[in-house]
Amino acid sequence: MDNRGGGDMERDRPGPNLITQKTPEQLKTQLKQTNVFRITSQETTPFNLTQAENTPLRSHPDYPQHVASLRALRRFQHGHLQELQSNPENLAVETPFYTHNFDPNLAKLVLDRLETKHGFERRIEPETIAQAARDETAFNDLLQDTIGREHQNTANNFALLENAVPDEVMGRGLQNLFDTLNGHFSLSLISRRVGYATVLKYVPRDVIREDFREIAEGKRNDPKRSTDNGSFLHEINDIQDIDLLFTPGELHGLARTFVENATYFYLDDKDIDPLLEKGILDSELIEKMVFQSVKGMESLYLAFKLLPRTSITKEQMHDALKASFSDPANCRRVTQLRQARDYLSEEERFEVARLALQRDPNLGYLGGDLEAQFSEAHWYELMQIIVNNPQLTWFDDTRQLIVYSKTLQLEQRRELFDQLFTHWERRKEEMEVAGKDVYKYRVGVQPMFDRGQDSDDLKDMMEKYPEEGRSAFAARILRHVLPHQFRHTFHGLIKYFDSDTLIGVVNETLAKGPSEQLTELLWNLRDWINRIDEKQVFSFCEKVAVTLPEYFADSHHLWQVAQKITPEDFQALSTKVAFENPFGLFETTDEINIPIDEQTIVSLALSNEQKIGFAPKTLKAIFQQILSKDGKNKGVSVKEGAYLYQKIQGIQRAGLEQTVKAILSRENLTAAQEQELLDIFYGYTRILDRNKEVFAGLDLNNELTFAEAKVFFFKVVDKLLEREEEITPEQVQRFLGTMGTGTPFLIYLSQYASSREHAGLLKDYYESVIEGKFPEWKFNGITEESFNQLKETKLLPERLTYEQYITWQQDEQTTLYDTLSVDSSNVAQYINQYLRDNLEHLAISHIINSIAGTTELELYGDLLQGVQDRIRQVGQELHGINQQLNIVRRGGQSDLVEGLSRSKEEREQERKEILRARSLIRLMTLDPTEVSAGAFLEGKDKKQKGDSLFLFLDRLREQALPEDRFVYEEVRNLLNQVHNQEEGSQNIYCTDSSNPKVMLEIGQVPVVSCQSYDGGSYNECLLGYSEPNTKILIVRNEKGNVIARSIFRLLSTPEGKPALHVERIYKAVASEAIGRIVYTQAVKKAEEMGVPVAVSKISQTETGNMEEAAKARGFSLAPVKYSLKSLASRAPSVYVDSAGGSTHGEYELRDLLELRPAA
Repeated sequence: MDNRGGGDMERDRPGPNLITQKTPEQLKTQLKQTNVFRITSQETTPFNLTQAENTPLRSHPDYPQHVASLRALRRFQHGHLQELQSNPENLAVETPFYTHNFDPNLAKLVLDRLETKHGFERRIEPETIAQAARDETAFNDLLQDTIGREHQNTANNFALLENAVPDEVMGRGLQNLFDTLNGHFSLSLISRRVGYATVLKYVPRDVIREDFREIAEGKRNDPKRSTDNGSFLHEINDIQDIDLLFTPGELHGLARTFVENATYFYLDDKDIDPLLEKGILDSELIEKMVFQSVKGMESLYLAFKLLPRTSITKEQMHDALKASFSDPANCRRVTQLRQARDYLSEEERFEVARLALQRDPNLGYLGGDLEAQFSEAHWYELMQIIVNNPQLTWFDDTRQLIVYSKTLQLEQRRELFDQLFTHWERRKEEMEVAGKDVYKYRVGVQPMFDRGQDSDDLKDMMEKYPEEGRSAFAARILRHVLPHQFRHTFHGLIKYFDSDTLIGVVNETLAKGPSEQLTELLWNLRDWINRIDEKQVFSFCEKVAVTLPEYFADSHHLWQVAQKITPEDFQALSTKVAFENPFGLFETTDEINIPIDEQTIVSLALSNEQKIGFAPKTLKAIFQQILSKDGKNKGVSVKEGAYLYQKIQGIQRAGLEQTVKAILSRENLTAAQEQELLDIFYGYTRILDRNKEVFAGLDLNNELTFAEAKVFFFKVVDKLLEREEEITPEQVQRFLGTMGTGTPFLIYLSQYASSREHAGLLKDYYESVIEGKFPEWKFNGITEESFNQLKETKLLPERLTYEQYITWQQDEQTTLYDTLSVDSSNVAQYINQYLRDNLEHLAISHIINSIAGTTELELYGDLLQGVQDRIRQVGQELHGINQQLNIVRRGGQSDLVEGLSRSKEEREQERKEILRARSLIRLMTLDPTEVSAGAFLEGKDKKQKGDSLFLFLDRLREQALPEDRFVYEEVRNLLNQVHNQEEGSQNIYCTDSSNPKVMLEIGQVPVVSCQSYDGGSYNECLLGYSEPNTKILIVRNEKGNVIARSIFRLLSTPEGKPALHVERIYKAVASEAIGRIVYTQAVKKAEEMGVPVAVSKISQTETGNMEEAAKARGFSLAPVKYSLKSLASRAPSVYVDSAGGSTHGEYELRDLLELRPAA
């Protein structure tokens, strides 16, 4: 709406909802007659008033409308600024400004808020301006007041006053003030183009010229304020553009004065050439700037950028850098050593770092860049300085520096960590009785151990404590350990509990309700259940069935409990479980006999109207499928139902049940919509877990419709991303149409919204999806100019052509008609390799090492005899201990009983672990007949059917840590492929995809991995797949299900030539056809681009194990001499199997094989 000339009409409107554009004349009228909050075209930083802490402001009745107006204003202003940027000649004081009107009381509150909380200068209140325009005395008082309050901000005020005060009044006032301001006035105008232009109209040029010269020549500046001097030099371009009455020669003299005094220069390469062309800078001054920058160390980056423009030799630069780094005043600049590596030797850099860390060991917490500068020996010595320095205060950061060092050997890290812990804790009182300190040690050392190997350290620590107090000490430790899921630490503590203390901890944890502590206690049920009596077990489990019902959604947990309680109690518990969460009861096994039939289980579940009411159509269909006679897909239905109940329970705990039920009661949702609704609200529960404050101010009420609930999801996302623009319905549809559901994005965002490195990219990712412009964002557009920008920033190969890049951007598809059937031999081989790749997650490395001395074995079958010998040895030791116990008990030697009992427990636990290791090694050496039978085969001829592989995997899964369970799930899926495979050929499709949904879900589909968006240990690297040089080769079956994926990258040879690289293939189907179609699509893309395509001969899996490149029929793999490089990335970190895992975008791939069609 155009309101030009309508100032009076506008003033009469009742609400603060006007977005208008005004001429200077209209502004004068409006400023004199009404209240205006003015946002000039120079202020581009958004100001989110919804974060205001000023209660009167937020409670003002016009506040919500005011916020909406401000947001709309920013959207209008953005376009205005874009126009000014493309037409800089329009940028003048006469430029119209966007404004909006609102209540005068609210205006004052806003202005007060701007002054007190933020760096925005307070604008003169409209009433004061109106008075000053009518009364010259009031005007002069206003000038005195604003200059006296904060003289450096007066230029902004003058620019505002100019539109409200008559010219002659403005001129007289400024001239009268000039004699009394002592130069402060000019200082405020140095970088204020608009303000200066205003003052220049009314104050004689000669006066300003002389006054400014005094400031510029340093007569009124403190020479030590080098930042001011450097900033002035940056502004010379701006100042001379608006004619500050100086010739280029005079400005050259001023520049020399400043360069000689300054040690920091806020310049960029683009600033230099104009200054050289106009004679303001010359080569001598640039050399001086380089040396001054090195001397002050504040703009070292600029020094290296300017160096090619000078005749400074490498020796001169070396001497300057060495002198500067040796200056004690530059101690904290040690982290800039990386920039000096081409001039200082490692020995020289080591000496600089050594002296700096001796002065301040806390500089080590900046050590990511620092560590990369040194050899193992040098970095180890520097770390010794850090950990042994009594001035060290950054314990946790130093701990991480040791634990995650990529330079130091494990033994060195262990030694450093022990020194750090000992020295740190020695300065604290009562080290031995502080459970929290023990916990801190365990947190730190855990990543350096194979799981299960750390019990000796904990045992040593416990033995330091007086025997009579160990149980209470263990309880204190447990309170700190439980929230962090250190299961093996808990296991190591169990032996130190007496039964009374243990049940006290159990009841204390249970009384707190659902929590991480309770969950961890339950995962460790098998470790402590035998230490309390059966009635206490039943009482505990009965409460758990209501408090945390998802625990009993697994039959293995029921089996553990069934062994400890009476049959009557087990029937009562089963009935309660069926009512609360029945899905564990459907998995009947040989180990557990559920005392109620499936029909009764379903009837009990359906009678729980509170649970069924969340998804009545979906759940009834699931129960019907479970009870169907053919039993087809029963396992899938049980799994789907268990996950659905998990969502329901999460929603209940978050207090969102009423909102969900209100929507369901008003709207007749389909089964698919029921699941979508639960997905949305389950996503909210994950946000509430981590970012509860996000919901403040958002009205998640019981009147929401299903459609509004989906929009509410985007409001939550907008708050997490600090977006001011309100999302439109069209944008909502675009997002859902692309992503299917928003829950994965919301869960991932909840983990990284507070990360400065991730938040900006996540915001760009999200906005590109809702605008339907993800490819443009990912590939930085399709223009030749944007292409060249990517090459300049080293995100693309130097010699890549524009035509090749356009071809790379296109998502293309290959179709292959083939069979996905798998034979037992392939599956057995794949399971063997998969378990080797994930050895870290099996928690048996310590046992393998103790028997074989290494985990790098060709044939794990050779271990079985060694494991069997160890089982026999432990059995003999147990027999001996039992004999000794009988003797001392008969002899009344009670002082020896406790020690022998502990030894017995330790041996029994060791025997359990070795038996488990034996079974896992058996799993790693399955033969095809066992895969076909779905069971271990016993006897010499392997004809006797033993334990079910499926039940064995289920037990292992439940005994594993949550982050390790994906291993057993994947092996189970592989076995299912043999037993449930479909015969015949079908169309298989492979696409080199740039789809944002594929990118986000890469750690979930087709197999769960460490890059899962929901808590994966490497998921901080997910945004690396949005790089312009990265795509994903996705394989789908004819039903559209993703069954395999491989990362596809556009990299550079050392000469800058482009080449493609295919990473290892992650697949859900062990079919030979997968490799063929992936390689077919990769070669097809390479041929279209006219570049080679390679694979790595050996690559590291996400779990740190090495794997050889996959071979495929129809293709050859030929060794090549070149390497492939990536030089940069937008994302904070990327995951590259072939480069050893997580990296920061700069890596090199060697030992490559070129992929070619077979001759």
